[in-house]
Amino acid sequence: MELETLLEQMPAFKQITEKLVARRQLITGVAGSARTLLVSALYQQQQHAQIVITDNNYHMEQLAEDLMNRLPAESVYQFPAEEMLAAEVATSSPDFRLRRVQALHALLNDEHCIVVTSASGLRRFLPAPAVFQQAVVTLKVGDDIDLEQFRLWLGSMGYQLGKMVERPGDFAIRGSIIDSSRVSPGTYILNAFSFPMNFPFNRV
Repeated sequence: MELETLLEQMPAFKQITEKLVARRQLITGVAGSARTLLVSALYQQQQHAQIVITDNNYHMEQLAEDLMNRLPAESVYQFPAEEMLAAEVATSSPDFRLRRVQALHALLNDEHCIVVTSASGLRRFLPAPAVFQQAVVTLKVGDDIDLEQFRLWLGSMGYQLGKMVERPGDFAIRGSIIDSSRVSPGTYILNAFSFPMNFPFNRV
């Protein structure tokens, strides 16, 4: 029998889940593996996105790793943020940006998931969901695209134009070929020859 199943049978856990339906519930005295077990059990009970806040990025990564040992890895997201504004401006991490976009995308679609963040992530200013949704573009085989407009759109979304795609947030244009990183691992290659786009995305 899984530990979550044993926890769910405890009267105290049932009281927590019942009160969470109607209002907020303060839970104290839970740390380490007990906290991981509690969050994992609540994930299985609650069929919607949950946000867990830690004090710093180190503990955020620790908790996320522990949760991925008990839950499907694709259901656990991290929303990291630099703890000092100067560090955020000077050393904006492409990996941090990628993980934040993944977490926001999951929340926007109300996925059954857990988003783990830190106090600095909670304080970070974010665009409204409607604005974030406007930054999503959907392409399919046969669509017409304007190469220059698409390049400008990628730039306005924060993508960096380069000779090749080396990290999340990069894109490159070689003739009619648009090579761009994507939110999940891998890259997409668009062949926009003759504009219309007559070749599908290739994931490599």
